[in-house]
Amino acid sequence: MKRLLALAACLVLALSLSACGGGNDTPATNPPATNPPATSTPESTNPPAADPTDPPAEPTDPPAESNDSASTTEDAREVAMSLIDHDVQELYDAIGEPISSDYAPGCLEPNSEDGELVYDGFVVYTVRTAEREYVYDVE
Repeated sequence: MKRLLALAACLVLALSLSACGGGNDTPATNPPATNPPATSTPESTNPPAADPTDPPAEPTDPPAESNDSASTTEDAREVAMSLIDHDVQELYDAIGEPISSDYAPGCLEPNSEDGELVYDGFVVYTVRTAEREYVYDVE
């Protein structure tokens, strides 16, 4: 899911940059993040099989993390939206660093860079000038 989101975000950025006009083939300053290869765990770390003489295990409630994760993502997105036109450092202080970021020559202001900060479930767009970097939009 994260890869799909990252690919979609890259496609949106590429399409938005193509609308700027251009011909500027300057590479982005931050290369896209790569995921480390998955490691497998040796079978010796698996717990031993249950003893047939043990009493049956008590049923447990499923973790509520999936619902919390969705609300946490939505809460973070709402916080990001409240920070439009604020310095990007305020965003980092409020919801943390993004999963990945990418910058390209800017369309919105002269001598700027347009940034794309990918978070879990949403993307924050920024504008970076010589003076500051600020939140421009959240999708």
